[in-house]
Amino acid sequence: VICNERGGIIDDCILYRRADDRFLLVPNAGNTTTVLDWLARQARAGAGVAIEEVTVAFAMIALQGPEAAEMLSEFTHLDLASVRPFRAVEAEVDGAPSLLARTGYTGEDGFEIILPSDRVVALWQRLVGRGASPAGLGARDVLRLEAGLLLHGNDMDDTVNPYEAGLDRFVDPDRDGYVPGKALKRIRDDGPSRVLVGFTMLGRGIARHGQRILDGSDEIGTVTSGSVSPTLDTNIGMGYVPTGF
Repeated sequence: VICNERGGIIDDCILYRRADDRFLLVPNAGNTTTVLDWLARQARAGAGVAIEEVTVAFAMIALQGPEAAEMLSEFTHLDLASVRPFRAVEAEVDGAPSLLARTGYTGEDGFEIILPSDRVVALWQRLVGRGASPAGLGARDVLRLEAGLLLHGNDMDDTVNPYEAGLDRFVDPDRDGYVPGKALKRIRDDGPSRVLVGFTMLGRGIARHGQRILDGSDEIGTVTSGSVSPTLDTNIGMGYVPTGF
């Protein structure tokens, strides 16, 4: 979780350690420029790192679902069972040098294949030919919501801190030199004034981003995400309410 000086969430990212002194940071695509600008600012302040943007050079296919490992095994010699969740290894996939990660960010088990962008179309077509179903952002949004996973821009932004969002396990305010450390310590010690909660709808209505959450006739919070849940066969959502509720 990348936070600003006030503790607000700039973005939630995945950071893969490639070597002792080399990392791959994967931000949300829509936040790439914001994250790059923030990191460059820290580097100019003396962080002692070199930053190279490789967005255009690489592409990522997220192969998700209970058949992901079986399907992917036909395209790589790597023993996929050896790749633990939230780990990444270098491997050839369909003959292309790739970074193969097992993040499963949809809430399902799954693999993310990061490979040169000029090889991605061929692999996509072969996976679809093997039986993979192309899925858009709408499908991804339902999956992550059913799993209780947050989406930046909906459930968090730079006005939200990790303690409100339930992401405090990803921050360490006591770390030396941590930019938002002072602000996050204060929030941690005082306790957040609001928290993110999940809910189910009693009727057939679908909660929409920005709608009010009421206690009787009193407005106490705001919906951040809502959708139909095919898995639960009901309508679900998330939103912020005061901690007392």
